[in-house]
Amino acid sequence: MREFWLNQEHARHQGSGTPESSNRLSLINPANCIIKKGNVSQYSSYFSLAHDKVYLQKLEEEAIQEHEAMCNAGSWQAMASGTALCLEAADSLIKDGKKTFILTRPPGHHAHTDWTHGFCFINNAALTALYLHERHNKKVAVLDFDLHNGDGTEDILNKKESNRLLFISTYQADIFPGPRYNLQVEGMRGDTYHLPLHGTMVDFDFIKIISKIKDRLRQFSPEVLVVSAGFDMNRHESASGLMPSSMQLTRRSYEKLNGLCGEYPSLAILEGGYSPKSIKEGLEAFSLR
Repeated sequence: MREFWLNQEHARHQGSGTPESSNRLSLINPANCIIKKGNVSQYSSYFSLAHDKVYLQKLEEEAIQEHEAMCNAGSWQAMASGTALCLEAADSLIKDGKKTFILTRPPGHHAHTDWTHGFCFINNAALTALYLHERHNKKVAVLDFDLHNGDGTEDILNKKESNRLLFISTYQADIFPGPRYNLQVEGMRGDTYHLPLHGTMVDFDFIKIISKIKDRLRQFSPEVLVVSAGFDMNRHESASGLMPSSMQLTRRSYEKLNGLCGEYPSLAILEGGYSPKSIKEGLEAFSLR
């Protein structure tokens, strides 16, 4: 049974406002979630596992004003609370076997060690993976299913050069973050397994991709799976016009991903998905009612 933890501070971050806004979570029924505020004082000392301390200080001072990644008064409370919830969820997974899905924003998988990218500031997935790896001595895989490649996660994890860390990223190949980070063909780069997608992708096609993910995970045999869950490949995304996409996935694909995640001790963290309908349908496939 998975618990859904909703970061009660997320709306403090306004950012650029479009399309990354609190409206993304507007169709989630709070009654079906555990509404929590992360214990920042307990966990903030671990944020530097993934990020430069000077960069974190700039975030805490809410001094970042770059392109889509714009801080406002309240941004630090929002992002730090969400990150602390991710690390609390990691502890709960190890201690009690509790599986959680952290519903927080802004997303994180484009954030690098000392700079923002996309709408992202703190890389929750990479940080959580390193926390599990270094504090709990676990062999960890990170699975990122999203319209966009998790370039920040790849950069942070590959720097560790550890055979006990694996990153799997599936994404539309011809869009952001671009050719510097996206591969055009399937393959390994460092400790990252790239699964770039081309053209219009429907459930039938994507379920074949899930089979490849399943095979790679079985080869690696992780003790823990961290999931960067982006729902911007959903059919509602392209219909909304909020995010350019040729992907047309439905609940069926996300149910298959949920089944795959259920094979491992796992926790999931929300990444992309900018139409509220996309996030609602994706989370329902992960058993949120």
